[in-house]
Amino acid sequence: MEEQQYPYTDKSYMALLESDGTLYNFTVKHAPAVAGSVAPALINNTTSTTTVPVLQTVQAAAQNVPGFKMQSATSKVGTINTSTGATINTGDTGTNFKVVGEQVNGTMVNKPVEVEFKYMIDPAQKFGIKVVHNLNGVSVTDRTLREYAVNTDLATVADKVTPDHSLIEAQPGEPTSRYRLATSNPVVITNALGTGFTANSSLIGPNDAANAADKIKADVLPALASGDTDPNPINGLLTGKMINQGLTVTYNYVPNPGYYMTLSVRYEDSNGADLQMQ
Repeated sequence: MEEQQYPYTDKSYMALLESDGTLYNFTVKHAPAVAGSVAPALINNTTSTTTVPVLQTVQAAAQNVPGFKMQSATSKVGTINTSTGATINTGDTGTNFKVVGEQVNGTMVNKPVEVEFKYMIDPAQKFGIKVVHNLNGVSVTDRTLREYAVNTDLATVADKVTPDHSLIEAQPGEPTSRYRLATSNPVVITNALGTGFTANSSLIGPNDAANAADKIKADVLPALASGDTDPNPINGLLTGKMINQGLTVTYNYVPNPGYYMTLSVRYEDSNGADLQMQ
């Protein structure tokens, strides 16, 4: 080659890649690890898809949901599973779209990318149930510690939530019970703060279970013919599966109009002798 026509120099020439604007799908899914199992809306088979050009940085992360934890995460570029690292293109280091902890990061390529997170109940996370007995306006809080993981069957736990049977059943020597469950709103179930439940995509409500038997409730039996509260152990028993937020269960009582006490009077002298016997 003639140097005068093609001089040798120290210059370097580099070709830079850039996107031509074509968009590719970046899809992120969140689902229960066991199909059909309880889960709040945020992780109950949700899918989001965005379209991004080649070379754009994208990221996906597991959702932080009370009472649940990530069980697994997978990533796929086209038909290639990149969860544990895979070479997508020539010169790739094998880390593009690799699952690291609870995140997947990568630089978009000219293929669709799909990331899926699956979740399970975290048995280490527990939620409390506060029980209040409202005695005609005087509230008494049950101090028993009741804390349960999501999906715990509340009807079978050791410390079941029920009305105070010492109040609604006649005690030894008494003609009838001191109280009855109120006919209006005998049991009220609210959130941990004692207020109504509000819709929230990361929380499960007491009526959100797919199966009727799993919904949280406390059914009250009809009163006896005398008007007294039925002492059956299932009366007012809290049933259903625990949700991922605290509960307050308030039992409302009214005085039993049929209750009375017998008062005995004994007259004694200063020595304790019965004066009526003299």
